Amino acid sequence: MDGEFFQLITASAEATAQSGNQAGAQQLLTLQNKLVKLSSYGAKLERQQQVVKTAAAELQALGSQLTRDKLLELILKSTRRGCGVRPRWPARGSTTPS
Repeated sequence: MDGEFFQLITASAEATAQSGNQAGAQQLLTLQNKLVKLSSYGAKLERQQQVVKTAAAELQALGSQLTRDKLLELILKSTRRGCGVRPRWPARGSTTPS
């Protein structure tokens, strides 16, 4: 089970809800929640969520003391913690991510 699998369940639940079958949509979401807890993909999501919570707490603690350098440090630290999020830096001379 991977991200695409869970995206498919989410899309199916949304389509089911839009067709008026709220109970069916809820069953799909309940199934998805159970499968996430049992899968390696779910464990990865849980780790990522913990890293995001930690980073958010660190940002909040910095408050008005936040600088560009401290923000960069937090981004790099979260990457090392295994968040799976990799910053995409703009190419030289570009204002948009490459």
